Amino acid sequence: MPDPILPCYTPHMRAVRIVCFSSLMAACGTTGSSAPKEALSVATATTPPLPPITSDDQYASLRADYDAIDVGDPRRAPLRRVLAAWCLAELDHELAAHRLDAALDDFTQAAALWDPVELAKSPRDPELLAAARALEPTCRKRAAIGAELTLLAVERTLAPGDAAVDNRWKQVLAWVHLGENVEGVRFTVPSVLAEVAASWPAPAVVDALAHEYLLSAEAGAELEGMGRRSSGRRWGQLFAMSVATRVAALYLAASRPADALHAVKQLDMTPSRDANLAALLARWSAPTATPRDMLDLARAILEGSHESEPARGDSPGRRSDPLAVVERLCRDGAARFPDSIDAWQCVGQLSAFDRKPPELSVALRAFERLVALAPADRRTWEAAALLAQERLLLVASDERLGDLTAELARLEDLHRRAALRFPKQPLHTTLAGAYLNVGRGFFNAGRVDEALTYLERARAIEGSPQTLEQLAVVELKRGDATKSAADYRSALDAVPKEPDKNQQLYWLAKLHRGLGDALDVGGDAAGARQEWTRAGNAWDTLLHIRRAERAERSDSEDGVRIEGEIERGKLLYLVGERDAALEAFAHAVDDSPRRGATYADTLSFLAPRGEREAVLNVYHRSLSSEGVTEYLKVYFSMWMIDLDRRAGLPEDPVARSFLDGVDGVKWYQELARWASGRESDKELEAHADTPAKRAESAFYRAMRFAEKGATSDARGLWQRVLDTRMMAFFEFDMASFYLRHGIDKPIDKVR
Repeated sequence: MPDPILPCYTPHMRAVRIVCFSSLMAACGTTGSSAPKEALSVATATTPPLPPITSDDQYASLRADYDAIDVGDPRRAPLRRVLAAWCLAELDHELAAHRLDAALDDFTQAAALWDPVELAKSPRDPELLAAARALEPTCRKRAAIGAELTLLAVERTLAPGDAAVDNRWKQVLAWVHLGENVEGVRFTVPSVLAEVAASWPAPAVVDALAHEYLLSAEAGAELEGMGRRSSGRRWGQLFAMSVATRVAALYLAASRPADALHAVKQLDMTPSRDANLAALLARWSAPTATPRDMLDLARAILEGSHESEPARGDSPGRRSDPLAVVERLCRDGAARFPDSIDAWQCVGQLSAFDRKPPELSVALRAFERLVALAPADRRTWEAAALLAQERLLLVASDERLGDLTAELARLEDLHRRAALRFPKQPLHTTLAGAYLNVGRGFFNAGRVDEALTYLERARAIEGSPQTLEQLAVVELKRGDATKSAADYRSALDAVPKEPDKNQQLYWLAKLHRGLGDALDVGGDAAGARQEWTRAGNAWDTLLHIRRAERAERSDSEDGVRIEGEIERGKLLYLVGERDAALEAFAHAVDDSPRRGATYADTLSFLAPRGEREAVLNVYHRSLSSEGVTEYLKVYFSMWMIDLDRRAGLPEDPVARSFLDGVDGVKWYQELARWASGRESDKELEAHADTPAKRAESAFYRAMRFAEKGATSDARGLWQRVLDTRMMAFFEFDMASFYLRHGIDKPIDKVR
């Protein structure tokens, strides 16, 4: 199992995003679209691979590629089929395990692969249609109104003319309408249809929701005739204004500006903002529209959204917030005016805010286009280089090695052309970071020689602490403690003293810990203890600072503090302060109970050291945490059962029951079948067809030998784990630990 990586980015608050967008709107229009153009050599997305998807990470990465492909591009349909096949296979697995909510999420992901424009053209998708028909009866039994209507909407689009489906659609909406005025009922027809439209914005759904919005505006106006003139008129006008924005946004999100104009014209235009919105829609819908009309309309949508009720939340597969609507408007503008700098700036800036995979791909494409349209603007080159490097990190994390080298070539070409255009002003984002990311990608995939090649390239450009630490890690895991220690010392010398004290302390803590590990492997126990103590002191200082800032920082934002809590526990344990270490680990779990990596880091450290009682407590907490995936729980359960067997105690019944209930086609699910006796060693080995699978198969089979006292057989399999060179895996570190220290009977203070 790969060692999880801490989150890299902090989400922006909505208010900040709107302020930034307002600044963008002010800047747009200052550059004409007639500037000399750079050759458009990097603006087109690479062709995605078409083999079946094999992992969640691969799905997420390919999904990001898909979202950056324009509607009408011939690459969309084949890639959509591959992505949908993965989603629907996941759906089948969840249904088999009686997890309807998870199955519905998978269905929504598959449905969101269809763009509103494509849904308006009589689409065909027999697999999605079959899934909708299979899910709908279960949703009907559970009275899952929004989900059932979504499934019915899909059926009505993909198999139009089915009278039974149409009647059921009308029947459910009628029930919702009848219950709108019942006290305590939280569903209304508009709210339910908004949920459906977020998942499946087919024309019929969008039109039905717009109709409901218009009816609600009329209801607001009726208050004026009921004797509530002072408050009623104001309420009606405010709500009508909100409805105008809501209706316009609804249609613009579906790329239907003419329909937005037609709908808004049916409203009372008393508020000046509504009248202005109608005028802007008229300008954008006209054949004479300009990019400036698009930007003016985008600003009006954002300003009007302040008066609207907050959205119920995005569907699992599609964003629906006001900025997403504006981004859609700008993407339509870029398609309509492909040489408009303003349109591409709008797309790029909006998509770059959150740096989530789908938006990242769209943003990169936009800024590469801007490089071609405005090559004299150095800022666009900087933005394109930064986004390309972040995308490189994404691809490296997914271990798509073929795409990784292609993405690197794409970035190298960007840097080459930037150097020719700005010979005296190199880009701030250097290729050192790119080579580091590529090196890490090969390292994670077990291809260590290629990893070292790219890491050395990074060192030649810039000997940063990050690069030198990664080199030191590789050397230590290869068994060269002397060279690793030298790289750690070089990394310590490279830590910047200013301006960020937090960053300085962070790297001092990490590097002193690593140097201590290298000295320990090299036989210098006293030197190792000294470095571990220095690392602990650095973490203590940094944690004191982070705790003082905690009132201003949420747990999800402060990954450094959470990492520090866990590292402090490890360091206390390494210097012999066991009780304090176990207390620190418990505190770390208390501090971030929904973070899967906290449990993984804690358990992977304590399990090899035989700390059965502590592992049992943390393991049971992980099973009840919504933040811990089934994937992680399978590995945790195997570690728990191994400790029980080595202690000569009955298997933890919770762990055994959990493994017995896991099934499916993924590798970790096959491991669960093997661990619970439903699959033989021979079957497991036969399916271990990659270095990663071979590493895990060898490790867990080795633990079975160790449990029986067959140490020689266990050592042979642990060595096979190391031979796979899957150095980023917990199992690699555990096997290394057992080969160096042997395996002792677990500490037991429970039974």
